[in-house]
Amino acid sequence: MNTERSKTLSGNAQPAGLLPRAGLLLQVFLIAAMAFAAYWPAMRGAFLWDDDLYAANPVLDQPGALAKIWTLGDFTDKFYYKQYPAVYTALWAGRRAWGGNTAGFHLLNLLLHITNACLAWCILRRLRARWAWLAGAIFALHPVQLESVAWITELKNVLSGLFFLLALLAYLRFEEGSRRKFYLLSLALFALALLSKPVTVVLPPALLLLRWARGLKTGRKELADLAPFFLLALAAGLFTARLELDTANLEISLAPAQRLLLAARALWFYPLKFLLPVNLSFSYPRWALDPAGFRAWLWPAWTGLAGALLWRFRARLGRLFFAALGFYVLNIALFLGFISIYTFRYSFVADHYQYLASLGLAALAAGGLAAVCRPRGLALGAGAAVLCLLGGATWRHSAVYRTPAALWEDVLKKDPGSRLALINLGAGLTGEPAVAYWERATAAHPEYYEAQSNLAAALMNLGRKKEAEARFGKALELNPKFTKAHENLARLYASQGDHARAAAHYGALLALDPGYGRARNDYGLLLLAAGKPPEAEVQFRKAAEYNPSEAGPLSNLGMALYAQGKMKEAAQALRGALKLNPAMAQTYNNLGMALYALGRTREGDRAFQDAVKLEPRNALFYFNWGSVEALAGRPEAAEKHLLRSRELKAGPPGR
Repeated sequence: MNTERSKTLSGNAQPAGLLPRAGLLLQVFLIAAMAFAAYWPAMRGAFLWDDDLYAANPVLDQPGALAKIWTLGDFTDKFYYKQYPAVYTALWAGRRAWGGNTAGFHLLNLLLHITNACLAWCILRRLRARWAWLAGAIFALHPVQLESVAWITELKNVLSGLFFLLALLAYLRFEEGSRRKFYLLSLALFALALLSKPVTVVLPPALLLLRWARGLKTGRKELADLAPFFLLALAAGLFTARLELDTANLEISLAPAQRLLLAARALWFYPLKFLLPVNLSFSYPRWALDPAGFRAWLWPAWTGLAGALLWRFRARLGRLFFAALGFYVLNIALFLGFISIYTFRYSFVADHYQYLASLGLAALAAGGLAAVCRPRGLALGAGAAVLCLLGGATWRHSAVYRTPAALWEDVLKKDPGSRLALINLGAGLTGEPAVAYWERATAAHPEYYEAQSNLAAALMNLGRKKEAEARFGKALELNPKFTKAHENLARLYASQGDHARAAAHYGALLALDPGYGRARNDYGLLLLAAGKPPEAEVQFRKAAEYNPSEAGPLSNLGMALYAQGKMKEAAQALRGALKLNPAMAQTYNNLGMALYALGRTREGDRAFQDAVKLEPRNALFYFNWGSVEALAGRPEAAEKHLLRSRELKAGPPGR
């Protein structure tokens, strides 16, 4: 055992003794029971925003999905899964355990959150923090945690939190002189935390902070022990940065002064919401950051004043106080605006940003109550009152997460101009109600290009193409980089036979989002229809490269190759498509034609047989089969299939 460690951890720094097992189980049960009661209204909630990219993603059900998750193969048109392979693995397992039942995913989130609360309690006890159990219970019940628990997509938070806290606990065991297996376990758990959510990169500095809090030496050896953790954090950070969307596409262009104002205000936002959790919202109003305004600079001024006061009373506050505060700052730092985040398009703050950071605030809250409430009876009463208030607030707000409509309506009550809520509330509407809704939305907020585009899409679905074209044009005027408007305009022009303008918008779309496989496939179909099979081949190949699990691009590639007379390559592509999806009758038909062109008539016959087996009343398949048999010098077989084609075209007797 390390001598310095043994000496330092003796006396006051030694971890608290274990409670009797029955007492421990009772305290765990109390946290679990209170959490179940508080979050119960949300446990039967539906899928919400972004859940279609996570738990409701049908690609998770495809063969080979798990291998693609861990080999970073192409999985969706988005890159999200590449940052969260551990999360997608849990979702993959969930899809197999309970299918698309949201209750299973909600229960998973809640159980992980309860486990995290218990781990937080254990860690704080080991650090000899005052009222550690109360801090864990506050962490479990606080309504700012609701977004991370009730929103299935934030499995990222609760799963990464689990690995983060386990890694921290294992490292504390290692520092206390336990065997090196705890060091290796901590390193492995940290890797899993990073694979769940890269923001857990703050673990190494958090470990240094806790060493300082306990008065432990931090020399060359201790830094060498942490070096692998810092290297893992650096690798995760660089990988995430490479995957992040171009900030120009996030519509976030903040000057340095604005970022400073944002950071100062956000730094206060989370403790204030934690202290007084009222008017919680899934999406808060987006602040105007005006460096020319006097009031905006009050937040940095208060931050400076608070820092000066903390420094003045640092001796009285003690190291554990600053460790808890530092833990909060470390975990919230990545969300303060120094780097751009996708959701900054709609709001600069979100409750789920402070999931782990709130552990520091919970420790401060419990420690503060311990300092104020001296008599034991008063202390117990105050603690119980705090938990009842927090649990009640969480229970009341949980109902908001039952349906998407309830969620967005709640956001609009608190922020009538919420762009995110307006866009998503109208997303489920169709027909004339959709047109009426989007007309009201664009009248109230003409600058919302998504609303302009959604109105155009609703008009296009009703066949009002001229009006749709004008609205799509307005959306692109507001944001020339809005890919959805480019895609819809391309489809609109393609439906009108205007191949040139459709191609122009597909080109603009793919310049902005080169990895959008579905758009490349659609562009290839347009080029094929325009009589440009070589150019179509390029798009289909790229679409198949970006979406190797989809059969459509490969099938279309086969037709582009067939149109160029590349029969051998065409047959290979068509067989590849059928391997991915054996239920594509048209692809069997195309394969039969390619095989006949290669002189492989027996294989061609089998392909046509498979086609008509899937669609026995498809006259075109029999016509094609008969035509290629005639060219192959098989007149009797050709006549038989051509006759069958004519019978099917004539329809059944009596029609």
